[in-house]
Amino acid sequence: MSVLAAGSTAWLVAHEMRLMWRDGSKAGRAVRIGALLFLLLVPIVGGVGLAFTLRDAADVPAGALGYAAAGWWGLVVLMLSGASLHVLRVFHDRGDLDLLLAAPVPPARVLAAKSVAVQLTVALPMLVVSTPFVIVSALLGHPGWLGGTAMVVIAAVIATAGAFLGAGALFRHFGSRRARMIVQIAGGVFGVTVGVGGQAANFAPETFAAVTRWLSAAPPPPFDAPALAVFGAPLPLLAFVALAGVAASLSARLAADQLQAGR
Repeated sequence: MSVLAAGSTAWLVAHEMRLMWRDGSKAGRAVRIGALLFLLLVPIVGGVGLAFTLRDAADVPAGALGYAAAGWWGLVVLMLSGASLHVLRVFHDRGDLDLLLAAPVPPARVLAAKSVAVQLTVALPMLVVSTPFVIVSALLGHPGWLGGTAMVVIAAVIATAGAFLGAGALFRHFGSRRARMIVQIAGGVFGVTVGVGGQAANFAPETFAAVTRWLSAAPPPPFDAPALAVFGAPLPLLAFVALAGVAASLSARLAADQLQAGR
């Protein structure tokens, strides 16, 4: 017996998460289980060790601001690719919208549940990776670094809003199948770019050194805002929370548009 009331927002979110987990073949689910176990092991060992290594670092390390800001925006782009695929699958491929909307459940609740499920799905891997490091760092004297966890969630909310906007446009112009292919290609190109960039020290050492120097310098305001929020600076963090609220509202509105397109 479920502890969640049938038809409630939490019940609908849990239902969406179960469906997302079941998407794909049994082999695909086995791969996801293996990846999840790996993701659980690495941060527990590596994250805790890194937290102890950095326990004497400054609460807001100036040398890390450039890396943190660039990393956060890169995370948003990475999440955008995954969120776009989930939006296409949830609103256009699964075909359960008419069934859900025929149930005695408010349509707004159905849309909210689907939006939250996408946000949780894209945020969960990074939360699994980062949470052990963040929690141990907070216990070792850096409570502000809990802002990093909040910024992961905020990145997922913003990426989901962008996914509703971008995936909706692709669906209208190319249809579900081609839109999904375009998103997958774009995600692959981004992944290859990141991989090649990580090897730049081997084939373009001067460029790599220049980029490293650029990232090592603290970015000027307001470009340092994401990094400051990651390290728990109150005003930047509150600003991004407000931005996430706007993005969540936009997601709800765009989800309604996707609903009309998917029916």
